[in-house]
Amino acid sequence: MKKIIKLFLTVSIVSVCSSFCFADTKTDALNELSRFKINVNYTNGFPLYNMNDFSKSSVGANLGCEFALFQTLLKNTDFGFYGRASFQNFIPYSLQLDKLCSYSFSAGIYGEYFLPQDISIAYSLGAGFLISEIKFLSSEKGTIDDVYYDFMLESDLSVRKVMLDFDKVNVLLCTGCHFAFYHEKTESFLTLGPTVGLKIDFKLGNSRGTGK
Repeated sequence: MKKIIKLFLTVSIVSVCSSFCFADTKTDALNELSRFKINVNYTNGFPLYNMNDFSKSSVGANLGCEFALFQTLLKNTDFGFYGRASFQNFIPYSLQLDKLCSYSFSAGIYGEYFLPQDISIAYSLGAGFLISEIKFLSSEKGTIDDVYYDFMLESDLSVRKVMLDFDKVNVLLCTGCHFAFYHEKTESFLTLGPTVGLKIDFKLGNSRGTGK
């Protein structure tokens, strides 16, 4: 798991740094900065498999960024890397579960296909880790109040639409679905749920921008 995360981070950092290093002019540097997008999302997750006996849903949020590494590989399509930090609060369903909050950090690859009318479809695949704070009351084992570390795989599918078009940035409304698989030693569970949020698309150089 650590090797995968380090690989994602290393490739992302090297790619971004090399882009700026090889920029010949100020305009080129601004074009490179225009490859970035910053997003914030509200999320709902519905636990499946093992976890659904203790929690039926979770609420949370995430903050992330995207870097479009390949913008001309395919027509009307961007490919690149993303990074994300998320928070989830699982709502207890069983009286045994008193508290379950989690923090996740992930990175991976994404693609975005641009359609007319400033609409795009995005998809991603990544990996990371989940840090969970859990308080569990058991008649057999007593109280469990501990922190757990889980390996995580995730995937997203979303639709994006430009809502506000400013001189230097676009503000996009994003709605979609998030799927995640978590594994801790011999236990694992899944979550699936909708997301909605805003994305800032920089237009500091001569980049085409979303939907162009």
